[in-house]
Amino acid sequence: MHGRHDSPPTTDQPLADIESDVMSTRHAVWHVAMNSLLLVLLGLVIQLWPASLGGRTTIVFVSGTSMQPTLTSEDVVVAREHAVYAVGDLVVFRVPEGEASGEYIIHRIVGGSETTGWVTRGDNRTAVDPWFLSDRDVVGRAERTVAIGPELRTAFRWVLEPVVWSIAGAVVTYVVALRYLRERDAVAREAQSSRNSKDSTA
Repeated sequence: MHGRHDSPPTTDQPLADIESDVMSTRHAVWHVAMNSLLLVLLGLVIQLWPASLGGRTTIVFVSGTSMQPTLTSEDVVVAREHAVYAVGDLVVFRVPEGEASGEYIIHRIVGGSETTGWVTRGDNRTAVDPWFLSDRDVVGRAERTVAIGPELRTAFRWVLEPVVWSIAGAVVTYVVALRYLRERDAVAREAQSSRNSKDSTA
């Protein structure tokens, strides 16, 4: 009576195929990482798209002492447009009238209402501002504050120019669209190759 003998498993896959699988895995990981990075960049551009170009974000550079100690002249404030504002909100608004008409100011809402007009005041001031603001005057509520040194203010001002954002948005959109089209074409070629292979073996 002969006993059954099971031979140990062997690997018949050629080394070249193993290396190809490794490269394919690395390629897939690289694609996922790059696509994730592009999506993050696209989301950042959308999130910070300036109001001057149809977005909801306004970035202002703080100057003066009216908001100390909350804000100093080294701060940059990111404000976002909201449908509703309330007393206590730190807001960026355009001066509605007077010599400074149209200029951006960041002060706190300390009174008033949407109906009667908002009353604002700097945290470092005892007197309120000499105007009543409508919601149309309010550009947005302060969402983020970043402190930067004076040496970076010029660079930041240049980066925040509408033309720079327009170019950045166009570049990111182009790159994302190009990668999508390449991925779509690669999937189509792979599917066609698979169909051709099946047809040849049929």
